[in-house]
Amino acid sequence: MVVGLVVTVLGNRLIDGGFEALTAAGAITVTTLVVVSSLSTVSVMAFPAYARWLKKFSPDSALITVDLLEALLSLVAILVTLAAPQYGTAAVVAYVLIDLFLAPVSDIAEEFYGAKLADYGEDEALAFNSSLYALLGLLGLVVASPLGAVLSGLSTVVLLAANVVLSLAGAAFRGYARSRAPMPPAIDADDEEFTMTGERLPWRQFLHDLLASGPASPLLSLALDLVGELTGRLLFLWVAARAAMEPHAAMGLVLAVFGAAATLGPLLGRRLRGRWDTGPVLRVTALLSLVNALVLLAQVLYGSAGFASGIAFVFVNVMLNRSRMVVLETHRQVFFKGTQFSRIMSWSYSFGAVGTLIGLQIGYWLHTVDDPTYTLALVAFAWLAIAAVVNSSRRREAAPGPPDGYLR
Repeated sequence: MVVGLVVTVLGNRLIDGGFEALTAAGAITVTTLVVVSSLSTVSVMAFPAYARWLKKFSPDSALITVDLLEALLSLVAILVTLAAPQYGTAAVVAYVLIDLFLAPVSDIAEEFYGAKLADYGEDEALAFNSSLYALLGLLGLVVASPLGAVLSGLSTVVLLAANVVLSLAGAAFRGYARSRAPMPPAIDADDEEFTMTGERLPWRQFLHDLLASGPASPLLSLALDLVGELTGRLLFLWVAARAAMEPHAAMGLVLAVFGAAATLGPLLGRRLRGRWDTGPVLRVTALLSLVNALVLLAQVLYGSAGFASGIAFVFVNVMLNRSRMVVLETHRQVFFKGTQFSRIMSWSYSFGAVGTLIGLQIGYWLHTVDDPTYTLALVAFAWLAIAAVVNSSRRREAAPGPPDGYLR
């Protein structure tokens, strides 16, 4: 099943790399990128609803269905491109838009797998999360994303065809895994525990999840994803524009560095978590991210920022972000169980999506693609605030809280 997950993600990263490169080359406008990214966050906001729905099915069946649907969508996009080549780029955009609402299935399934491993202990969950994210970073971001950037410069048909192959391979691996070790529905829980719009979930329970969950609080996810988006796609475009090379190749190199950092980050997170608790890890990585942002900001202000300094910032920034992610995800899986885990997990994704949407809009209106000065200044202030907040609550590790239903 893990092999199927990796293969499927390779296809997604391939398309993402092609999309980023087409944007860097001007075939897709920055406005379109912002709109697509905003819609992506909307789908993530619906994670509680996805979790509520997915709990009724075997993760195996849900993931196989998604793989087959992605292969079908890619075939349709290929046929449209062959019939009307002038709409090739539009077909890629349409595929990405539709796939936005299929992608959350894989994320939620991975969380459920990790949660089951957490039943055996934190070490097992931490090893699974760090190894999986390192593997996805290496194959998905070091290999697939840059390859997608290169293929998009050759032909969108080739890009989409490669995604068909990977999606079908992912479905085949998942089908084989299901025949050997089928997985039952992920969790047995009441529908109300996954309520996104407040059908029955008490406000006191909701506020408890937000304010008394320590490092697992959805509010922290919002803050981290907001800062992460400010230093994400739009800043990547600025970095790629500093390179003295063809846009597709420049974005491919940026994505390769991103992938290398995303590979090392989870391994770093595992080492840090082995030395310190979750709180100190968050404080240390937040302060390092602050220093990283200030260094690039100083270079931009003095006019010495080039492609090399931009690449260095991306590498350090992504590595620290991924190390935080694996530590927080493992903390959530180990500390919370049953329906409480599912609720905290899904709300964390939803609040993170809100942060991503806010960060994207702020980055767009601050014209990060043209000049990241104000964006970097805001990022530095945000990391200082996050480090201060985490430090002020260092004595309050996440509390499981009262049993579900106690606050009703």
